[in-house]
Amino acid sequence: MKRIFWICSIFLLSSCGGKDDPPPAPKPEKGVVLHTVMEMNRSEVVPGSHIGCELQSVLQPMPNFSHTIGPEKLTVGSDLPDNQKHPSYPRIKRLQNGLFMMVYHGGLESGQWSRIWYVMGEDYEHWTTPRVLFEPYYATVAGERPAVRFANPEILQLANGDILAVCAQRCVGFRDVEGLNGVVMRRSSDGGKTWSEPKMIWNQQNWEPYLLELPDGRIQCFFTDSDHNTQNSGTAMVESFDGGKTWSGRKRVSRQYKYDYHTTDPDHVKYNGTRIYTDQMPVFKLLPDGKTLCGWLECRLEDPVPADCNDSESYKSYVDMSLVFNDGFDWTALEGDAVGPERRKTNLFHNAGGGYVAVFPSGEVVLSCTSGKYQHLRMADATAQNYFGAKGWTKADAKSFTFPFPKTVKCRWPMAETAGSNLLMAACCSDAEGVHLAMLYLNQRQKAARIDVKEDGNPAEWTTDKGWFLGSESGVELFVRCALSGSRLCFALDCLDENLSAGATIILCKEDGSSPVNIKIGPEGLISSSASGASASASEAESASGAKGWVAEAGIPISSLGVSEGTTLRCYVMLEEGSTRTPFAFADGSTPSSWQTLSL
Repeated sequence: MKRIFWICSIFLLSSCGGKDDPPPAPKPEKGVVLHTVMEMNRSEVVPGSHIGCELQSVLQPMPNFSHTIGPEKLTVGSDLPDNQKHPSYPRIKRLQNGLFMMVYHGGLESGQWSRIWYVMGEDYEHWTTPRVLFEPYYATVAGERPAVRFANPEILQLANGDILAVCAQRCVGFRDVEGLNGVVMRRSSDGGKTWSEPKMIWNQQNWEPYLLELPDGRIQCFFTDSDHNTQNSGTAMVESFDGGKTWSGRKRVSRQYKYDYHTTDPDHVKYNGTRIYTDQMPVFKLLPDGKTLCGWLECRLEDPVPADCNDSESYKSYVDMSLVFNDGFDWTALEGDAVGPERRKTNLFHNAGGGYVAVFPSGEVVLSCTSGKYQHLRMADATAQNYFGAKGWTKADAKSFTFPFPKTVKCRWPMAETAGSNLLMAACCSDAEGVHLAMLYLNQRQKAARIDVKEDGNPAEWTTDKGWFLGSESGVELFVRCALSGSRLCFALDCLDENLSAGATIILCKEDGSSPVNIKIGPEGLISSSASGASASASEAESASGAKGWVAEAGIPISSLGVSEGTTLRCYVMLEEGSTRTPFAFADGSTPSSWQTLSL
């Protein structure tokens, strides 16, 4: 009954005009500027500003930024073997100059990867011609010519602007040869135009290096350790205290016991009687408390091999995800049979792998991984231990995850990284299609700015660039800002809408869900409202790049909401295009507790 009541209320409220509405404000003069979402959120973010309410934040898909780049655009050279033309393992960072940099390796599976490529982009859609960052070559070992290849690239821009690129260097068939296997690094001091010669910072077989710069200036490079005898030995780390010029020796920092082979048949079990450890494909981030390092690690687990094992089908192999935490920047080395660190949530998400961590400056933490070969994104609080939608980690928790892309194509090796205060970049790859890219917007609790709003349909006086985003599959985008102007709650709407056919409904209520009012706005201004004294004025507008749409200003007396300054409201915004409705992600129009919050 509650749901029916709310749906009916929304319909009735949107169909009636408000009482005693003021006359429409005069139309502004021509030349009104349309602000796009990429122009917003440029002002400084207060670190940790949303801690305590971060699990109210949601990731809103941005359809205009989701697309696939085919292999033909990301690998150059028709003379390459087919198995080296597939761009895989994409990793993206947004640089200090606003450009995007993506690195990836060519090839599908282990043994087929070859070289590391990189491209630069201004808008997450158009990328430069690919350039090779690490080129394979042939070594000379005991009269043989083994191939030296590269995989698993990662990049990091340091505070001083330098870009470090690392990857795993592997000599096929000669993993024990000095100098031919390890973590190799190159540096650029000019934004990726030129690069230093490759330098090996760890000389031993490895996988999946990952770079992290800490507030004290040290750089830590984590990687999947690979013991010569057992292959897998958890996660290890080397670190630099001089900007990456020199590096420490290896320190094993995270691992859990996997199993111990007990068979004696060398034809079936190679590593007889040896302990095997796991915690691999490491990604570590500093949590908002400024002192805790959080790792989201893949764990390759297998059941113990039976003593009478005659084939590989006699035991199971599977992948889980684990969270580990380290208090402070210094790690305890795991020697002998030691496992650690002690603070962990082991094997949290079953049959999942390929983890990545993103931390928003306002305090939200996003955990990404694949399960069933689809990318899962989950919002966590600032401790990474409480999660949006549910307490557990099961596929049945539909509200726990976002599936931004691809909708029908399975993918692997995903990443998720912040690209500013409210943007999240996501990427993954699939064998035939290439690299799938997506952008998501962090919709979060807003505090109404204090602005003297004219309500004339030209929000040129608006000094805030914070707000909410909605975007539809048709390409229409809506950005909504909130302000308190005297005794009126005002909204500025920037709508990228070439056909001037979209509208927006804003519904407000008290925090407990009572006293709902709404206002419906379109390119012609106020369409309808249930609020006494509501008004809206709109104008056609054009962005700096020539995109067309409309902007509007709307106002409602806070007295008509039955609240006063300092109150917290619940707010529901819905973008409307004919019969198509795009609301806040995970928001139910009949459940105000699922709406965004607005502080007056």
